[in-house]
Amino acid sequence: MVSFFGRYTAIIITIAIFLASVLSVLGLNFYTSYQTELTAEAVNIAGRQRMLSQRVGKSLSNLNFNYRRQLDVSSDLAELKQASALFDRSLRAFNEGGKTSSTKLGDTVLSPISDPQGITILEQANQLWGPFYLDLSNMLSQLEGPNSDPGSQTSIDALLRQNVVYARSNINTLLKLMNDLTNYQEGIATSAANRSRLIQSMGIVGSLICFGIILFLIFGQLRSADRRASMARRETSQIFETVNQGLFLIDKNFNMGLQQSKELERIFSTTSLAGKNFNDFISSIVSNNDLEKVQRYIKLLFDPHKKQGLLYHLNPLNRLAVQIEHSGELQSKYLRFSFSRVINDGVIDGILTSVSDISTEVKLESDLVEETKRSEQQLQMVSTLLSADAEMLPEFISSSDRSYERINQILRNPARSSDDFKAKADSVMTQIHSIKGESAALGLSLIADTCNNIETQVDTLLNKSSIGGEDFLSLTIMLDRLISTNEQMKSVLSVVSNSSMNEVQRQQPVGDANKLFALGEEVALRQGKKINMAVAGFDASCLTTTVRKDLLSLASQLLRNAVSHGIESIAKRQAAGKAAEGKVSLSLSRQTDGISILTCEDDGYGVDFDALTRKALEQGLIDAHLSNSITHQQLLNLMLQQRLSSTHVVDIDSGRGVGLNVVGSIARRLGAKVSLQTLSGSGTKFIIRIPATAIKRVSHD
Repeated sequence: MVSFFGRYTAIIITIAIFLASVLSVLGLNFYTSYQTELTAEAVNIAGRQRMLSQRVGKSLSNLNFNYRRQLDVSSDLAELKQASALFDRSLRAFNEGGKTSSTKLGDTVLSPISDPQGITILEQANQLWGPFYLDLSNMLSQLEGPNSDPGSQTSIDALLRQNVVYARSNINTLLKLMNDLTNYQEGIATSAANRSRLIQSMGIVGSLICFGIILFLIFGQLRSADRRASMARRETSQIFETVNQGLFLIDKNFNMGLQQSKELERIFSTTSLAGKNFNDFISSIVSNNDLEKVQRYIKLLFDPHKKQGLLYHLNPLNRLAVQIEHSGELQSKYLRFSFSRVINDGVIDGILTSVSDISTEVKLESDLVEETKRSEQQLQMVSTLLSADAEMLPEFISSSDRSYERINQILRNPARSSDDFKAKADSVMTQIHSIKGESAALGLSLIADTCNNIETQVDTLLNKSSIGGEDFLSLTIMLDRLISTNEQMKSVLSVVSNSSMNEVQRQQPVGDANKLFALGEEVALRQGKKINMAVAGFDASCLTTTVRKDLLSLASQLLRNAVSHGIESIAKRQAAGKAAEGKVSLSLSRQTDGISILTCEDDGYGVDFDALTRKALEQGLIDAHLSNSITHQQLLNLMLQQRLSSTHVVDIDSGRGVGLNVVGSIARRLGAKVSLQTLSGSGTKFIIRIPATAIKRVSHD
């Protein structure tokens, strides 16, 4: 701070004088404007006095004429009274100072005239006007008063004749005096304006002189700074010529220094970086996100309050991906940026930047990570397959292959409009969600996670205002990844013999109930909830593989829906007076008539049918005039067929309305009926009645 004031003391003092002179001129302008306004009003009132003196003479003459002829004199009396009173009030204001009627609206205050010339004019005017106004007032009072005295006529005639004679003799003199008063006031106004212009001119000239001094001092400081910069360049020139790294300086304005190392030219494949703005240059080779990191980090480096050692450890640019043009082609490189502060007189004068090309190092690291990842995936897949259901796993692989083929066919189907593409995306969503539910029920988390990523991508497409064929490219890549995973599972299954696999599974049996328990706990853990589950009736030994798969898929979809939608958060349950743990029960039973009943019940929030109705209106699934009459069963049918969901939260477990859509699809395939029982705040119960013809059981002979 001391060195700052020592260097710029002259400039600061000159600027202070400049500001003071500007403020003085502004203050004077306000004051003179106010005084000019008062003087202009005084000129206007003086001019009005000339007019009033003429009005007094004219109204007195008209009064005399009409009175002699016994005509109506009321208007003449009123005009004479008003004009004489206003003239007298204004004349007294000029003499003594005080209020008088403004020439605009209301009253105004005049200052008393103290100049000898003005006093002389007023004294002469008072000598003429004083006696005359007394006689006029006496006459007006008699003319306006009762006229019962016979002698009053003679008195009025005498007063009228006397005043008329006086006015004829002196009114012109009074008019001339008021004219002199007006000229006197105009002279005062002119003198004030000239004086104001002179002072303003002097103030402006003084301000310009100060401004010129400021410019001179600033240019002097700039010349001094240029000399210091030239010295710094000479001192670092040899270093930049010999170092084997890309080196350059960045100043506070993000400008790159004129001296740069030769290695920098090789890294960036250009020789024209000197003097460029670093932001402009780096923005052409990095992403917007990386550009923001660079800008924020360098700004922190210029902040003297941030510790240098801490910033070096937090450097986000240790490995920066860039696209650099070389011989007309773009090359991908990885660069490492290092920064060091350049301190001059205790002030951060710049940032010394070091750049290294670490592309080879990054490639080796990436190859190693990819190889490790592939090995881990293989191990994870083997572990998953060994613990999976030996009967249902091949069925899942076969059914998922068919689903992938259907998705491929959907993607190949021609589409012309945005609505056609959205219909394709919606069909893909239903197929993928079904695979996700089945894979999650089997514990195949790798497939379930990939399916969830595809769902997220499709959901993004469906929310776009317009989509086209190019939007499906990423879906195609992720679908290929799923197909590749299926092929890998087939390869692993072919390597692992059935006997050894069955032996492992006999040692570690995993039943359908255990799978559902694991799925419920997994969903609850992700949702931050606690559940107490009960599962009954899922006996895999008496059902065919296909039926088991369908029932397990139905149960897993209903279970996921109950935990994510139905069961409230711990805080909400406790606020409602419920236990922290939500109750969820799954049961599969068979009646005497052969009908199987799958139920999923929870003690959660219940179905919000009002929210479902609003969502159905928003999605155009129902007409507005039907919203008040739609039944709960009709809303359930929409949930089972049209991807209708009341939640606004989208995550891996809920929010897209596809889960119940899959339930409806499986139920229709089995010929089952789905019903719903719910009570707001108490819970929900889904009941699926599956006909006997759909349940095929294996023989136990």
